[in-house]
Amino acid sequence: MYARKVKKRVVRNGKKKLVRKGKAKSKKTLLKPTSLNRASPRSLPRSSKIASIPSSIASPRSSTLASIVSPTRTSNIQRSQIQPLVMQGDTLTQLVIKDGRFSTLLSLVKMAGLADLLNDKKKTFTVFAPTNDAFAKLDKKTLKLLTSPQGRKKLKEILMYHVVPERFESSDIEGVSTKNTALKDEILCIYVDNGEAKVNDSKIIQADVRATNGVIHVIDTVLATPTKTCAKYGY
Repeated sequence: MYARKVKKRVVRNGKKKLVRKGKAKSKKTLLKPTSLNRASPRSLPRSSKIASIPSSIASPRSSTLASIVSPTRTSNIQRSQIQPLVMQGDTLTQLVIKDGRFSTLLSLVKMAGLADLLNDKKKTFTVFAPTNDAFAKLDKKTLKLLTSPQGRKKLKEILMYHVVPERFESSDIEGVSTKNTALKDEILCIYVDNGEAKVNDSKIIQADVRATNGVIHVIDTVLATPTKTCAKYGY
């Protein structure tokens, strides 16, 4: 707060003259909230630093994450499955436990008593693993039967039909490849159709997830109907 001198106009000897008379306090100047160093958005300069932020930071998906999640085409098979993932030190059972997409499969594998088999590091298997969404396609009546004590034998047979007792990767597909399954006398038909790898009528949505004792191929449909021939698939 400051003071200013006040001048008063008086008449002396017929002449007007300004004389100083005391001091007066000036009125307080109140600052409105909008004037407290707030710059309008239009007045803000565009920072060159903002424009130079790498896309891997500015985007919620980093390039590293995208290289894992986003589909990439393989050279030997023209399809949309992603590149092989190598999981160091994990068995097939451990991979299923760690992947949230297989929670239904995991509970059924335990129910059928197959968890120890797929955890055996002395043996090698290929597992065509249905996701939770794949099991959700089954009608409720079938799923209820498989999870009941009466359907335990049928459950084990269906799960064993998804297992090949050897390592088989996508690069091994030639024409229509037939593979004997862990279910006696039943085979799987693995082939490429219009650029997509399939097993029977199920699409392989992720190939070659490698474990220490085998490999997992993720599929979108449960292989509920075993077959003894691949004639319908051109073999």
